Amino acid sequence: APFGSRGSFFSFAPAAGSFAANPPFVHNIMDATATHVLKLLDAAAAAQGGPALSFTVILPGWKEGAAFNALSASKFCRRRILIAAADHGFCDGASHQRQDPYRNSPFDTSVFVMQTDKAARKWAADEACEQSLRDAFAQCVPSAAAVARQLKQTDGAAVRGAKPGKRGRGEAEDDQDDEDDEDNEDDEADEDDEAGGGGGGEEGGEGGLPPAERKALLDKWVTFKRKGDFAAADQLRAQLAERGVNADAERPFRPNKHRNEGRQARKTMKKKK
Repeated sequence: APFGSRGSFFSFAPAAGSFAANPPFVHNIMDATATHVLKLLDAAAAAQGGPALSFTVILPGWKEGAAFNALSASKFCRRRILIAAADHGFCDGASHQRQDPYRNSPFDTSVFVMQTDKAARKWAADEACEQSLRDAFAQCVPSAAAVARQLKQTDGAAVRGAKPGKRGRGEAEDDQDDEDDEDNEDDEADEDDEAGGGGGGEEGGEGGLPPAERKALLDKWVTFKRKGDFAAADQLRAQLAERGVNADAERPFRPNKHRNEGRQARKTMKKKK
């Protein structure tokens, strides 16, 4: 399997043990995860000796979701812990490259402790366990200074550290490449508008989003990517997916057909000089 993975979670069938599941925050994947976890717990409970099987499932605090409700209603749910967004943060996916590894959580998080009877006795999900978990989550809350730096980057207050005045040829070429990318993404937005973007008329668009709101959110997603704020882009992509909009499909990256030609022409001019 790629990236050193042991394979698909949905092919994972342990008879016993303690595991954690933190699926992507997309409803159909979370729903499938909950279904698989409950199936495995049912099998373990029915097996001879009722082996100790435990899953800690981490989901957003979206109480309307099928996964949230299925796990909450299950006889295997030993504890459900709701952690407010303000009381925890998350580790940036590019934390090894960031000055500030932690970011604010955009929503509440729910932690479900799902166990067979034997697992509940072996790994008790008691008050002490919950407090320890809350303390661990709280350690990821970013500092006020970190939040200020992240907001500054997101708002584009500092654009690539550029200074006014004369710039070198290399910087000008990089800017031209950036303009090519922006033109490419703007073209994608224009094509999306001309084609109707999969919307449903003025009453509502894709996933029930009004066309104007849908376009504004997709534009914001593209802007985050341009600025290199990929954590914010990933959050917004997940939020759009929740509302039935596939950002990658709506605004796919298609290399600008003039970009490589322009780069090659500039390289040729350099050699001639």
